[in-house]
Amino acid sequence: MINWDRLNELQTDIGEDGFAEVVELFIEEMSEMLGTLARLPHTATADDFHFLRGSALNLGFVDVAQSCLEKEEAIKTGTLPDLSDLLEEFETSVGELQQMRPQLVKGAA
Repeated sequence: MINWDRLNELQTDIGEDGFAEVVELFIEEMSEMLGTLARLPHTATADDFHFLRGSALNLGFVDVAQSCLEKEEAIKTGTLPDLSDLLEEFETSVGELQQMRPQLVKGAA
């Protein structure tokens, strides 16, 4: 789920051109980092998920942020988290963004 109020607020704050760049960079960096963590879950740290959570909140990706918080807390207790739900939440949120604002998602039809 995306907090559209947050997303629209960010767009107003930085302008349309800058906003499109921020969204593209966010998706690219999140995809890369999540891919690395999925391939090498034993290297994940609480700081990784804290960073991802903050990034997700900045763009209004609330379900992604919640999942990151759960992973962050799991690592702090010594548990290696399962990332499948986080990866699914991210893909779902990107799909929602693409459906509602296709001009913001690179490669959107």
